[in-house]
Amino acid sequence: MKKKTLPQLKKKAQILFNAAMRKKLPYCISCGNSTVILQAGHYYPTSTHDGLRYEEDNCWPECVWDNCFNEGHLINYGENLRELLGPMRFAELVKKATDYKMNGHKWSREELENIIQKYST
Repeated sequence: MKKKTLPQLKKKAQILFNAAMRKKLPYCISCGNSTVILQAGHYYPTSTHDGLRYEEDNCWPECVWDNCFNEGHLINYGENLRELLGPMRFAELVKKATDYKMNGHKWSREELENIIQKYST
């Protein structure tokens, strides 16, 4: 892994993390459909909250429709996420999202290597 660039490590970590997150539930967190292919759907998108990219509480199985095309899916996602996490963990996720949005996050080689190691097994 020492020869890989940070973007290469980030991509590998994302692939392994997403595979693990798709196994957390047998159905879409937003609509409950269990007869579809599930993706790893982030409640707080990685485009604006990169620091939550590998946060397990922020990423759950989601059908392709809800994850990619349904703009209203976050309403159901949020309600179901609050129920799954409970109010304290959900509040912690919201706080983390606010902190990362304000302060940003730059992934280090060590962080990415640790994520790869964690989800490789």
